[in-house]
Amino acid sequence: MPEAYDTTAILARLDAIERTLGSGTLQTPALAAPYLTPASDGIVAAVRQQFVPAVDVRHFGVTLTALDQRAPEAVARANTEALGSALEWSARTGGAVHLPSGSLDLWGVVELPRGASIRGAGKFSSRIRQLCQPASDAEPFVDVFAAPAVSGGIGGNGYNIVADLTIDGGWNLRNHSRDGNGNWHYDSARMTQRGLVFATPAGGPLDAAVRDAGSDAHGRIENVCFTNIAGYGFQMSGRGENFARGVEIRKTGKSAFLIQSPDCFLSDLTCYLSGDSGVEIRAGAGNLRWTNSKVWFCGMQRAVQGIGAAIHLPDPGTETIMMNNISTQDSWGPGLQLNGNVGIVFSGDIDEAGGGRLEQQGFGWRGTRSLPRAFIRAPGTLRRARITAQIKGGSRLGEAARPALVDLSGSGVGGCVFRLGGSLDHVATPPVRVSTGHVNAGRYNEIWFEDRLLHGQVTAKELNTASHGVNDPVYGPSRAYRNDGRLMVRGPAGWIQQK
Repeated sequence: MPEAYDTTAILARLDAIERTLGSGTLQTPALAAPYLTPASDGIVAAVRQQFVPAVDVRHFGVTLTALDQRAPEAVARANTEALGSALEWSARTGGAVHLPSGSLDLWGVVELPRGASIRGAGKFSSRIRQLCQPASDAEPFVDVFAAPAVSGGIGGNGYNIVADLTIDGGWNLRNHSRDGNGNWHYDSARMTQRGLVFATPAGGPLDAAVRDAGSDAHGRIENVCFTNIAGYGFQMSGRGENFARGVEIRKTGKSAFLIQSPDCFLSDLTCYLSGDSGVEIRAGAGNLRWTNSKVWFCGMQRAVQGIGAAIHLPDPGTETIMMNNISTQDSWGPGLQLNGNVGIVFSGDIDEAGGGRLEQQGFGWRGTRSLPRAFIRAPGTLRRARITAQIKGGSRLGEAARPALVDLSGSGVGGCVFRLGGSLDHVATPPVRVSTGHVNAGRYNEIWFEDRLLHGQVTAKELNTASHGVNDPVYGPSRAYRNDGRLMVRGPAGWIQQK
């Protein structure tokens, strides 16, 4: 519970709603347990009770429409204010706001205060939709749910639950029809809308001294569909230990999600139809645990050449990202584009990276391609990564457009092991692409394909060169293969040849 239960502001707002709508309106239709039924004196008496498990959002003056209908602007504006009041009540009392089946249309952003929660009747039964859209290219898109302004180091949201509903940004791809290319043709710099933002002030364990529940955010997204978002389905930043499970994200102008808060847990996600990369994992997202998910149809935008990777780690400081049982499919760019730093782990499969089906069907950047085709790209300072994947697809656009297996373009990539499988029949020749800077830096990495070492053999001279990556005291291996096929093991006094 909050340290002070002050209902003055919320009750004043609810009194105004009651005067506008009348208590009789608020009493129909009657609601079944466990949701609070309106009392005889209307909405004010209903929400004065603190110990209520859930209240139907209609108690706060919200007007719902059928899923195939659209609310007038005046109704959507009133809904925005009423939903804000409902979430304030939830944050103050700990009760949940319940959204019945139907559509709740908004006109403007709704703040999700710390501790508020909202649940629908089902992912495809209850919808919250943003109707406020830019009137011109000079106007920005409007978020659906945003974090409150941070003040005094304890603002932002946290301890939220959003579950069992659809969040619709209202973005209409058909509005982007320049140059006769139809959908997915737009200025990617304008794609700033978010369906849901979990954001808190940065902090660490010391904050636990002033927060009864500890220092982390503990936001939860469960069984939610994000769709028609001109930007990111959801964004997580600030303090961590947020959770997302059973989430579907489709038709986003930028990426399915952007995560930059630490210690988060993601599972059972399906992310598809994104304008640029499927997902973005930034430097703040250390110790991420992500399992059992699929990312596909990424890099759909036509007007600008983006990265278009299924999974993109753009920052050199990203550490300890654990991705297990993840599938990528049909990306305009690579399946994995990894800058990162240390401890990046991936296990899964990569299908049709580097264009393939997207270009064949007319999606993705339509100009001259400068991004190399590859299943996996490491253009930065990736260190001590462990990538295990089955490779599929790659031959749809002909032999000249086959993607490389791994593109080691970053001169700082070292101490990484790639264990890949599948068939090389649809992979470029040579399958491994290495930049001159990478070679000159003397980096050591291993790339295995079906128990065959494609890249990583070293010469006797390199084994005896202290500055070579094979002898790096931090990232160097404990064993290596010489270019004559001999296995060498590191000993106290140097490398020892195994018989």
